[in-house]
Amino acid sequence: MDIEHITKELNKKFAAPLQEYYKRRIVFWYDPDKEFADDVENLSLDNARVLVLTGRNNFSAKLELHREADSNYLVYCPLVYANIEDNWLLDIELYSEDFRADVVSLWMDDLHIPNEESLRKHVQKNKKFFNAKDRRNKFATLVPYVSTSKQIYLGIMAVLIGSKEATLQEIIKTILCGNLDNDINTAYQNLVAYDCQGALHRMVATDIGYSEGDDFSIKELARHIIVSALSKTMREDYLEELSRYFQSTNQAFCYDLVAEWMRSDKASQYFDVAQTIERDLQLPVLLSTLDKNDILHVDCLPCINECVLKQLLSDASHNIIDVKGIEKAVEARKPLLWYDLYDYFYEGLLAVAKMQDFYVQHGAGFHMTEPKEIWQAYCDDFYKMDCYYMDFYKQHRNIKDNTNSELDDLFKQVAEVVDNMYNNWFLSELTSNWTNAAGSQLANNGRIEGIKQQTDFYDDYVAKAENKIYVIISDAMRYEVATRLTQELEMEMQAKVKLSSRQGIFPTITPFGMAALLPHKELSIVPNGDHVDVLADGQSTAASYRQKILQKYNPNSVVVSAKKLLEEKRDERKARVKGMEVVYIYHDVIDSYSHNDNPDTCDACQKTISEIKNLLRIIVNDFGGIHVVITADHGFLYTHRELSESNKTDIKAFKEKAVDLGRRHAILLPGVIPEYLLPVKLAVEAGELCGYAPRESIRLKSSGNSTKFVHGGVSLQEMVVPIIDFTHFRNSSQGYQQNKDKFDMKPVTIECNFSGTTINNSVFSLSFYQKEPVGGNRFTATYKVYFTNVAGKPICQPCVIIAAKTSPVETDRVLKAHFTLNNQPYDKKEKYYLVIEGADGSIYKRVEFTIDIAFDF
Repeated sequence: MDIEHITKELNKKFAAPLQEYYKRRIVFWYDPDKEFADDVENLSLDNARVLVLTGRNNFSAKLELHREADSNYLVYCPLVYANIEDNWLLDIELYSEDFRADVVSLWMDDLHIPNEESLRKHVQKNKKFFNAKDRRNKFATLVPYVSTSKQIYLGIMAVLIGSKEATLQEIIKTILCGNLDNDINTAYQNLVAYDCQGALHRMVATDIGYSEGDDFSIKELARHIIVSALSKTMREDYLEELSRYFQSTNQAFCYDLVAEWMRSDKASQYFDVAQTIERDLQLPVLLSTLDKNDILHVDCLPCINECVLKQLLSDASHNIIDVKGIEKAVEARKPLLWYDLYDYFYEGLLAVAKMQDFYVQHGAGFHMTEPKEIWQAYCDDFYKMDCYYMDFYKQHRNIKDNTNSELDDLFKQVAEVVDNMYNNWFLSELTSNWTNAAGSQLANNGRIEGIKQQTDFYDDYVAKAENKIYVIISDAMRYEVATRLTQELEMEMQAKVKLSSRQGIFPTITPFGMAALLPHKELSIVPNGDHVDVLADGQSTAASYRQKILQKYNPNSVVVSAKKLLEEKRDERKARVKGMEVVYIYHDVIDSYSHNDNPDTCDACQKTISEIKNLLRIIVNDFGGIHVVITADHGFLYTHRELSESNKTDIKAFKEKAVDLGRRHAILLPGVIPEYLLPVKLAVEAGELCGYAPRESIRLKSSGNSTKFVHGGVSLQEMVVPIIDFTHFRNSSQGYQQNKDKFDMKPVTIECNFSGTTINNSVFSLSFYQKEPVGGNRFTATYKVYFTNVAGKPICQPCVIIAAKTSPVETDRVLKAHFTLNNQPYDKKEKYYLVIEGADGSIYKRVEFTIDIAFDF
């Protein structure tokens, strides 16, 4: 700024109106760098005298200002006082105005930095930074007002590294998101270029406790932060060998930094940094020595999941299956970060826990004598073991995509335990009990007394239907799959859904099961090469003849492919069923996907459920259908592990007499009685032909595909054919209006399960309970819980509660949330609130709390 411009600005200043009660104006022009010392002697102002301080005229200057009480004065002050006592004019300065014409003063004025020497020297020191208008503008945006030198350096560093906020936490995060090598880290080198790294070092030393001077290392800083955060959430003595990386006074700052970083838009960078520090400090090795319960709720390290899983999987692989421990671990880890990277291990273990719980409940074995009793027990309870087994292998198939070979290997070892429990205990003992109890009835009658038969399906469901009926027949949809489908339909669709079962016709293969579901007076079989054809009243029941058979009983009948219905446009679909009273829809996923050497039957079962739900939506929404019956031709046996030769029966003795032979059945000409096989009377007109089935889960030896997925025999898994009776309710229907509360879906709700509302520690847990079990029209709900101050500002990171418990027993539905309060002072006289937030962001509940913690800041 030149002297002419300065003169103009000063004249304007002296011409301005005075404040109330002021008779004159005194302006102190500060110029500590003496930039205008030569020009001030020639300065002439319109309405003010100029008084130049030299350092030797203090007394005379003060005397003149007091004597000439009616004159305006510009006091030019190029002086800097070492001590405040040396400033003779301080009392006058306090009621006077100030003026600065140097560039630093202009910057400070523009940036709203008080023109105090304690702040000025820091702006002066960083003239290289402030010299660019773009940087000054960014600084002003990040730091709108400055009151301390720390704020100046935070603003400078934030601009130089591109941080979104001028806070130490955000600056550190931004730096650590770069390379952990000082020389390669662009953000850090930007600080070095402007000589600001020293400010970072000083702040880090104060707030984090890491101080290495010129040997400052970004990687060492990351170690201190992560280990300090870790020490906040677990006992410090567990980390004794890492004690140099943390101090009690800095834990809270580091935990807050890490907790926010993990949940920010830089979460992926934190994951990478944390994994690097884990490897460097061998944290997985250290933490693996701790009991899993001591680290269950720690969430600042990705390796925690591996440490927990290694213990659980290792125990399970040795047949040490702690049911409650596994459930507790899954419940604790599921709401935390990175669970989804390991979810199939956790979910697989949960299935193992359920299998073990089933085993404990039925450890004495299966010793019922009445076939009907065993059948009902399977439909009510025993089928669950099939569910758990399939659940495990649904997760097991994911290991091929995982790179953590140690966990994969342990999971494979657990699979051996699972197969032994399922094959050698459950299937072996249950099927043995079943075949021993039902053997005589199957041999003499081909059916179990008191069990409804698959052959009566058309008469009982279709012929008696009062209105248009849709029948979905899903090939090999086992009872266990139907139970899952039923549960999902109850929760997702506005309908009355009833599941029941029927005894499938022997042999439990597609030609027989499909024929049994068609209308007929008599079923019969005739040999045809290496198999038999099944006839309904003398007519072939092969796929191309089924519509003809249906139309013989009801001319307004049609057969439709599920695949076509799912692929076609709405008008094409509607045209297929227009004017029809009976619609048979044939669906084939499980059977078609599973007859190979390495079947993914678990995926096929899930796909079947999904596709049938889509078919129902088409029937309800596109066709206006109301009544649908879903069933299958037969079930199946599935074992992931290939059976040994000892589990297979040789067929050489009767192969020449076979007219139809499979892995689980044989239809033979008379003249031979196979050893070890169970005779089963055919429920069709078969002449002299005889039926036989392997006992237990034995397979018949034959060439061809794998023996993992089989059917045709008389096991409960093969013979129990599900029937789902589905009735849709429109909103206007009387049935819907009468059962509205039952059909309308609602999330399960949670309530507080604690009595005290005073917090005495920054790290604590609270109990909640799930008021209703998941099921029916109540679905799983996710809640976010956190604490706020009276103004509504959060004072901790939110905890997630996943309310997904299905137990009808209230005490089994207890849930826990673990909290760590932010590093700040709390006033026990103030009000704080626990907030429970629903999935939609609405406030579900607020509970008033008192916080009484003696923080050491």
